[in-house]
Amino acid sequence: MSDVPLNGTVSSMGGQARSSSITDSDLIRAAGLIPARVKTFFLEGREAEAVGLIMDQLARRPGNVALTITAAMLIAHHTVRYDTALALLREALEHVPDNVQAQQTYAYTLICAGQLAEGSERFGALLARYPAQRVSLIEHLSAALLQAGLLEEARQVLAGAIADHCTSAALLSNMGCALTYLNRSAESLPYYEAALRMAPGNKRMQASYGCALLKAGHLGRGWALHAQKPDGLHAEAWFKKLPSLTPQVDVRGRSVLLYHDHGLGDTLQFVRFVTALMEKGAIITLAVPATLLGLIGRSFPAVNVVDIAGMAVRAQFGGGFDYADLIMNLPYALGLDRCEASVLAPVIPYLVADEAAVAAWGARLPAGRPRIGLVWAGECRQSARGTAMDDRRSTTLQAMAPIIASRPDATFISLQYGRKREEIAQCGFALIDPMDQIRSMDDTAALVKNLDLLITVDSSPAHLAGGLACPVWVMSRQDACWRWLDSGETTAWYPTMRLFRAKERSFVPMIDEVAEALRQATRFLP
Repeated sequence: MSDVPLNGTVSSMGGQARSSSITDSDLIRAAGLIPARVKTFFLEGREAEAVGLIMDQLARRPGNVALTITAAMLIAHHTVRYDTALALLREALEHVPDNVQAQQTYAYTLICAGQLAEGSERFGALLARYPAQRVSLIEHLSAALLQAGLLEEARQVLAGAIADHCTSAALLSNMGCALTYLNRSAESLPYYEAALRMAPGNKRMQASYGCALLKAGHLGRGWALHAQKPDGLHAEAWFKKLPSLTPQVDVRGRSVLLYHDHGLGDTLQFVRFVTALMEKGAIITLAVPATLLGLIGRSFPAVNVVDIAGMAVRAQFGGGFDYADLIMNLPYALGLDRCEASVLAPVIPYLVADEAAVAAWGARLPAGRPRIGLVWAGECRQSARGTAMDDRRSTTLQAMAPIIASRPDATFISLQYGRKREEIAQCGFALIDPMDQIRSMDDTAALVKNLDLLITVDSSPAHLAGGLACPVWVMSRQDACWRWLDSGETTAWYPTMRLFRAKERSFVPMIDEVAEALRQATRFLP
């Protein structure tokens, strides 16, 4: 998914009063020493390689304080290696204790690392000492609070600054972000619009505005801006150089490559629109991760489905493509502008599980009792924004105890993947864990078809169950994803889905609500 990102743009530090020997020009020159590949690696989620290149440059230039500050800024803003960033900043501040850029990045990183009191205290001291730098300091403080999930705190800081005529494009955009996260998306739009008037070419702000429009239900404009979001997993792939789709393109007889670029859930959600593009006469190739090949190939038999891992070698596909675009951009290409089930979910189900595998799982699982699947955490991500989002959307198996206790007559089955599976052994719940037998999303689909209900956080199994037209209850985090809008228990995307919404950072009250609903349920569809 693709949620509203924080915007890294900051105001100029020029003209600040400081005794430091590091100037803005020094920092600009230091940034030029960082290999261009670092940006690409961060975009593609290759954090370890990016940080390795940064640290290699530092090792080659010991004592370069400006480079040390620049390296720390990159690591703090793009990863969760906050200890590394703080260590670098402490080293730099030993040499230039009055450098505001280093100090505000240090305070920002402290808050992101969970050290709210110390980080806030440092920001307060900086604001008192450097009033001329208030704009930049508020930008960093608000971004840190948003990154830490302190949404109302960020909004209050930003509201105070804006009321006092302290403003910038990044500050206004962060206000838009705070309001969108607080499920006040309609209120966020004027702030994004004002920000873009000040920074009209900022693609990240445009993408954030697009997400806010989508969350507010303005699909037409939202899709158009969302389609312009910065490159992701395949930033330098050959197919990125091909023309992308727009509503004006006549695809009749044209060869179109549609490719996966974000999470598995995004592809599972938006692949439904492939049929509509095919009906317009497009000759379509879908490039998806290996885990999706079987499921999507069966669900869309008239489409050529290939493994995206092999897309780097164009020759193996025998011929060129006229267009290439994200699977996620299909609503924009098709000109979809109404938030209605007839538009967003014209055919449900659109995913097709393997019948033999469904039967095999049916014979394997206990019969005679309701089968309820559980997923309590999303995929662990490496980027700072991705990790923060994953933390906000995830809970623990122990926290799910009220749900399990609410239905002693049911069989609970874990569909949890990744490191969070380890919690099963630690909790001791009577929980079936078949995930060792799951090799692909196709296997998961067959398992889901055997459930009476799936209860999950906002992760790919939610989209899988929805696409299969299976009953699914989604526990949505406080800053709900744009696709679920600001409110409501149902969604136009999936008629078999029920949404439960967290009203605070903690999932505990929402889990109690889910447990009570499950206790009383005689049927699981919305």
